[in-house]
Amino acid sequence: MDALEESGSPRPTEQKLWKDLKYSKIRKNIGDWFWKLIHNRLWPGAYWKNVPSYEERAYCEYCQNLETMDHILLSCTIEGREQIWEMVEKLYELPMKAN
Repeated sequence: MDALEESGSPRPTEQKLWKDLKYSKIRKNIGDWFWKLIHNRLWPGAYWKNVPSYEERAYCEYCQNLETMDHILLSCTIEGREQIWEMVEKLYELPMKAN
């Protein structure tokens, strides 16, 4: 979320994120992923650096940077990442309704 602030986007509060998830069209498994993201429960690069035979998972296949959620979601320059965020933004702007 620090990268959001650096890009000039406002940092959403955790309460707003959960409220938006609760009343959105986002499936439960996506909401679960967001929970893991916010609570640091995903296993990007640093975790894999210490797992024998899986050390290569610690680094981005595209640019060889250490995989962090910040890198995966915001910093990597791999083609297509910006288009995905444009689609996410459009989805987020859809009207919300209670599930």
